Amino acid sequence: MNEINPVLKEFITKRLGSREKYLNHSSGIEEFYGMAGLDSIVFYQDFVSEFRIEIPENWNIANHITSENINIRHHLKRFLSKSYRKKTKYLDLTIDDLEEMINSKKWIDKR
Repeated sequence: MNEINPVLKEFITKRLGSREKYLNHSSGIEEFYGMAGLDSIVFYQDFVSEFRIEIPENWNIANHITSENINIRHHLKRFLSKSYRKKTKYLDLTIDDLEEMINSKKWIDKR
């Protein structure tokens, strides 16, 4: 598989931490870094701004973030169960999704 876009890799590691060597194309941004709520909103706003991504009018950021509520059971299920993650409302964007948006310059909602 191709290397991750170096500019995207730098953007992610600068904002979220230095787990660069573990990043891969299928890494879910929220799951991989444990982001939720406001952290996710700020990350996606910075991403859209940095890479000049066009956002559709019907864009709903809530589709891509989890709540900051501290619910241990929910978080354990989310990390341990793929079927539970599929049932939850949000769509965890992957590195591939972000690269696709950078290339097209448009927000791509996979729902």
